[in-house]
Amino acid sequence: MCVLVASGDRPVAATAFGGEQTIPRTGARFPDSCVIAAAQSVCPKIRTGAAGGPSSVSGVAGTVPRMVTDSGRAALYAAERMAHLVFETAGTSTQIGGVTVTVPPEARFASVESVADHVRRVLARQSIRDRFPRAAEPVSVRVRRGPVSAHYEAGPPAVIAVPEDADGRWALRELVVLHELAHHLDDSGGAAHGPGFAATLIDLVTDVVGPEAGWIYRTLFTESGVPVG
Repeated sequence: MCVLVASGDRPVAATAFGGEQTIPRTGARFPDSCVIAAAQSVCPKIRTGAAGGPSSVSGVAGTVPRMVTDSGRAALYAAERMAHLVFETAGTSTQIGGVTVTVPPEARFASVESVADHVRRVLARQSIRDRFPRAAEPVSVRVRRGPVSAHYEAGPPAVIAVPEDADGRWALRELVVLHELAHHLDDSGGAAHGPGFAATLIDLVTDVVGPEAGWIYRTLFTESGVPVG
């Protein structure tokens, strides 16, 4: 879950999805009416930043950061945490938004180097380049000290930092990496976790992980009140 904070003159989006939750491994069903409450109940405490406070964002790398209220952050965090729990049941049938889908698997990574390779491959996809102009701009990946969060630095140069130690291996999963990459690809110029970012993340997940994954994200975002631009 990202909290945008200022780091010198570069905006930094930090992600913290730590903690474990237990949900059924087979036949999991998430009724629409329960999505918001369930997501909020498993959402971990935000470690940095103030909910709904101003965030320094840059719609295009190299532009001057501006102050934007990131008021949709908490709802997006809750919905995304719920999505992460759903993906723990990969390979099973799950009912989301009244539709039964088979939850697709997401990539898991053994090292920061494998994350970097995946980021390069995603940015090189023609479908991604056609949809997102900023895919032409490279993103490097480095180790982040401490297990609590991953983050994106807008740069230039653009950087994704992820923890690699034993306690930080929660971040070595595709959905976390795609969240950070969505910050790079989002050129809406809006809030860090506003409608433009939400739409970018859903489109990215749909393209890379699959249409079922995109449906899961879009449905959980909608049911959680997350505006999608």
